[in-house]
Amino acid sequence: MARLDDFFLSSTDTGDDREFRAEKRGGTTVRPIVDGVATFQAMERAIADATTTVHLSLWIFNPKTPLQALGDVNAKLAKRGVRRKVGTWGELLATMAGLGVQTRILLNDFDGVLGNANHENNWNACRQLNALNARWGKGNLETVVTMHDARVEALAPLLATRARALLPKLNRGGWSAARTRVATMPRLWPYLEVAPTGDRWVLRADAPWQMYPASHHQKLCVVDRVTGFCGGLDVNTGRVDTPAHNKRLWHDIHVKVDGPVAADLDRNFLGRWNTEAPLFNTFVGIPGPAGLGAPGKTVAPSVPVPSTPVPSGTGPATAQLWRTLSTNSVAFPVPANIREDIQEGYEAAIAHANHFVYVENQYVRSTDLAEWLIDRRGDRPELKLIIMLPVAPEEVAGTLDPVTEHGLFLQHQTLSALIDAFGADIGIHSMVARTAAATKHITDSAGSRQIYMHSKAMIVDDEWATVGSANTNLRSFRVDTEANIAWYDPAGVRAFRLGLWSEILGTPAATIATWSPGEFVTRWHDIAQANVIKTGPAARTRQGFVVPHNIARFPGLDHVEVPDAFTEAFNPTHPEPEYVA
Repeated sequence: MARLDDFFLSSTDTGDDREFRAEKRGGTTVRPIVDGVATFQAMERAIADATTTVHLSLWIFNPKTPLQALGDVNAKLAKRGVRRKVGTWGELLATMAGLGVQTRILLNDFDGVLGNANHENNWNACRQLNALNARWGKGNLETVVTMHDARVEALAPLLATRARALLPKLNRGGWSAARTRVATMPRLWPYLEVAPTGDRWVLRADAPWQMYPASHHQKLCVVDRVTGFCGGLDVNTGRVDTPAHNKRLWHDIHVKVDGPVAADLDRNFLGRWNTEAPLFNTFVGIPGPAGLGAPGKTVAPSVPVPSTPVPSGTGPATAQLWRTLSTNSVAFPVPANIREDIQEGYEAAIAHANHFVYVENQYVRSTDLAEWLIDRRGDRPELKLIIMLPVAPEEVAGTLDPVTEHGLFLQHQTLSALIDAFGADIGIHSMVARTAAATKHITDSAGSRQIYMHSKAMIVDDEWATVGSANTNLRSFRVDTEANIAWYDPAGVRAFRLGLWSEILGTPAATIATWSPGEFVTRWHDIAQANVIKTGPAARTRQGFVVPHNIARFPGLDHVEVPDAFTEAFNPTHPEPEYVA
């Protein structure tokens, strides 16, 4: 029988606000929130109540994302003397800053070539937020856009090829438009110069071809140090969905935490801020080519972490902040690792599974994960395993280059090994809409659009769970800056699983509660198999959204020159749906 302490990691703290590993915290309330609308509503209400600080770290952000708790937020602001109505996230944050709430935002920057669309969008978000700060924020809204410095030189030819493919986009509409466009893409500046004709951009002959594929991937919000949110959701219109999945076909999970765990999230944020803000200040002071001005404005780089302890709550959970953090260095095959809590935590939790493991993740591409599960299966032959993942990752909608093919290969290898080991005791599934697709798409299944499985969660034996930003792949386990909340609370974790499965399976939670772990795989299998044959108009009669996942559909191809840790590099033909109108 597993004990509470078996699921947590020992703390370590040298006083470094970036590198610490927090203690496990008792008396915590952990509230899982499923899908975007409910998550955004909870965060918006918390932000509207803030009195001292709001701290946001996001991979991508659209300040024009509409508020989902519009009435509640404006009612709260009216009580604080705000007469105007706010309707977007950017307006809310600027309004809170104007009320004296110090509001800081860390946005990930992207390789200017690999992630060109997302790079441009996050810098545009920074400019929008700076404008709102000047208008309403009274200088209290600060935004930093920084790129993880882990870099790979081995794939320089691929980077140069992609950069050449970008030139038509950059030069579209004549020189004036081209110059204005490149002004919003400062990470491209080292690669570009003006053609001798003076009317277009060309690649520099001496361009420093280095790929920057890693990212600051944390998705968290902390209000007044005492209320924290952490999970898989970025704030943008592409994530606005409900458990009915009739808006954006996007499935995700966040958790809300309180007390010292929220304070740990805040310390993590400030440790990063104090490291990354000086780098940002240096970067925004560098002018661009062809007389382009510096890309942004500096922020206050040093913010002390408050020393006042946050009182413990009275919640039933014991929880711990886990992170991935790697150094800024040349990365081959991976950069030096500082924090690998999430990888260690997954391994420890699986090692204590007795009845079932449920994995819900965007990428299941860790051969280590497969080994941990297979080892535990050897000790517990009755162990059941259910995996939920997308029909296909977003990369397959673009060009299948070596980076994309290698990622697909790793996933096929991981899932194949698990199927061989678990046999009839494993279920691998995806989610699709309960309507027939009007047109065909490469990521359809059973004639329907996929519901994109973006969450990053694992549940073990109705005792322990984790939710965060980390995918189950080497990249999230060893490279990208990630944050997960792990918690132990048998009653709460069971309620979380029942609610989550009820959405996916279209089955009342009370019915699912009668199933024993030995039935889980069969129950899922029966519902998924019945759904997959209901196509066309019959798709509306499916039970929930679950269908079988076909691992043979995208087998990928092994590319030994591609580091396993960087297989989710960005495809410029298919950016994230962060700015869908």
